[in-house]
Amino acid sequence: MKKTNMKTRKRLAGAVSMLLISSMMLGTATYAWFTMNDEVSVTGMSMKTTVESNLLIDDVAPCHGGTWSAGSYATNDSTFRSSTTQTIAAATLAPLSTTNGYNFFATSPTNVMGDGDAISEAYTAITQLSDLTGLGYTSADHTWLDYHFVLKAVNTDSANTKNINLSQLKMTFSKATDSEKAWRVAIHSKKFATATVDGAKTLPDIDASATGVTTHIYAPASATNFEANKAVTSTSATGAVTYASSASDATIGTVAAGATEYYEVVVRVWLEGEDKTCNVNTFQTLVDGTWSFETKFKLEAGTASGVYQITQDVTTT
Repeated sequence: MKKTNMKTRKRLAGAVSMLLISSMMLGTATYAWFTMNDEVSVTGMSMKTTVESNLLIDDVAPCHGGTWSAGSYATNDSTFRSSTTQTIAAATLAPLSTTNGYNFFATSPTNVMGDGDAISEAYTAITQLSDLTGLGYTSADHTWLDYHFVLKAVNTDSANTKNINLSQLKMTFSKATDSEKAWRVAIHSKKFATATVDGAKTLPDIDASATGVTTHIYAPASATNFEANKAVTSTSATGAVTYASSASDATIGTVAAGATEYYEVVVRVWLEGEDKTCNVNTFQTLVDGTWSFETKFKLEAGTASGVYQITQDVTTT
């Protein structure tokens, strides 16, 4: 009888051990979605863009695929200047995830455990606002935020090609602390086509299927996703995402020696749901302030001025 009881106890101990191991495995499984289960209100999200060294900027570009007026742009460039500020007065954002800055996904706020992880890897492709509101983010009024402008670059060096480099990408929050790292910025850029027969220049289409588009995705320093270097890539899986990691990732275009060239640029901003700090506890202390971005571009040889991370600052003024 004692031997039988001992064997039974051993079997039970083994079963309990296997149960504990299985529970530990379940506890550490990474479904890697959203550590944020609600929308975030953003007030006065402005993007100030400054250019220098033979660069000019214009923010009155038509919609993608439109044409520029030959008189206003191709000939006298009367609307270009050295800086511009675009402001989205107020926005309510839901967390999204993307690996390329074009194809975005979200999960239902009911598909979230208490700690913010997804219950299952079930995502919906987001192409328009109704896709978000249909998931249950009823207060959302934006998907992502786009700042759209055109750069004119004049390379006066007749012997050497020069780069258009991102030389500043700074986010400022109007309170004393900002502990979140969930903001992501994708910069999409594409050189204009040659002049058409009527003298106007045609804007390139910057979308996921377009060729010749340069894209870099920028994150704050020390930002980490649930799965390292992964974001959502389909309705049921995550995949590799490449964040800018060196000064060479600051180059958004090149300008031939002695040439004047034009680039369409889209600066796209979103909250990355895969980021570990994209959670309600973090954002509830931040939503009563305002965020702003500052970007700066420089025409130069090499990448000496290039930046490849979002720098974060706080101000109480």
